Formats: sequence, C-alpha cells, structure tokens
Amino acid sequence: MISEKCSFRDFIQVVKDRDFSEMICLTDQEATSAERLAIKAYGPENIEYSACGLYSTKLKSFILFLRHGIKPSNIKEHNLDIIRIRE
Repeated sequence: MISEKCSFRDFIQVVKDRDFSEMICLTDQEATSAERLAIKAYGPENIEYSACGLYSTKLKSFILFLRHGIKPSNIKEHNLDIIRIRE
C-alpha cells in the first residue's frame, strides 16, 4: 500500500505527478488493498465505519474523477487542486 495510514492526502502526494492511466491503476490497486484491510479488521458489514473503508471509498470516487471529471462530494477541493492536468 502507498499510504499505510489510509490517508488520501498522503496518497495524492505520491501519485500527483504520474500520468492519468498510471494514476488510475495505482488508485485502483490502493482501493483494493485498503478495502481488504478494512474487511479483514472489521468484517464486510462494518467496512464503511473503518478508516481504511472510508479511504477506499474516497479512492473509488477519485477514480471516477480521473475518468470522467466529476468532482466527488466526499473529497475536498484542495486535495484535487494539487493534481496538474496535463495535455
């Protein structure tokens, strides 16, 4: 996992200079890892209450943002501002 603390901000700092396809791939892998940690620790019925479960949800929303440009409501604007759109 890129962010051992399940911190979205830490994750963004690591991937912000990557190209979009690599960013999407890394985000997908990170979301899967975070979800597995949450399920292992809290069980599938309590995943949304764990820090890693919330982190996984943010990462999935971030993938939506990267693919479609739709700003997710569960991610703060300043976290998205540090990503530089490249042509």
